[in-house]
Amino acid sequence: MLDQELSRLPDKYRAVLVACDLEGKTRHEAAEQLGLPEGTVASRLARARAMLSKRLTKYSLAMNTNLLIAVFAEDAAPPEVPPSLLESTIQAGTCLAIGDSAEAFVSNKVASLTDAVVHGMAMAKLKIAVATVLILFVIGLGLTALLPTVQAQPQAGRGQSRKRKRKRSIRRK
Repeated sequence: MLDQELSRLPDKYRAVLVACDLEGKTRHEAAEQLGLPEGTVASRLARARAMLSKRLTKYSLAMNTNLLIAVFAEDAAPPEVPPSLLESTIQAGTCLAIGDSAEAFVSNKVASLTDAVVHGMAMAKLKIAVATVLILFVIGLGLTALLPTVQAQPQAGRGQSRKRKRKRSIRRK
């Protein structure tokens, strides 16, 4: 199925996909081989992977296309991890395994930036809570100010109607 769907891809996409994913070439090497700019190779590779993934889902394959290509590729080179990233990852894992805090392997700039972000988020939540309480307080004050007025109006109306009734009864007599 993979071979069939690869052969159905347009040539410009298939060439990039085969060069990068099956032959294990970098984008730069594939660009030189195909005589294309590196950006074109990158965009065509992304488009080819998406097209292949869409076509393979028709077969109800739930596998990731990259994983599937890696399984079938015999000479595919493993991805390279920068040594500095590998070293810092090992140090972080060791510190966490020992039980040290994250500050042991995080730079001071990162730690201070993290603290500032957490503080800012807490202040934003506090501002929202204070604003909500103030709004509710103002609404409560408004309602308590209107309540006597609302209660007084029906009583005044009743009193006036009683007075009118009395005047009418007096006139009738």
